[in-house]
Amino acid sequence: MTCFTNLIGIHRTCNPIAPTSGLYLQDLPGITLSVANSAVDNETMSGVKLIEEVIEFSVNAILAQIRTQLSDMIRII
Repeated sequence: MTCFTNLIGIHRTCNPIAPTSGLYLQDLPGITLSVANSAVDNETMSGVKLIEEVIEFSVNAILAQIRTQLSDMIRII
């Protein structure tokens, strides 16, 4: 679903894209790029990439939950 695309942004990146909601991840208390960078392992290139992966995972989890909740109400022909 494209309605969840670009919903949350990341401040202070090389290619900042303004999120459609106007919300940025760093607006949450304790969330900074340096914290994300310290959590990086050999599978993730940077803190920004880690945050992007977490946002994508969260969107997919929310969509799965919506589909599960609505599956009894929707009839596919």
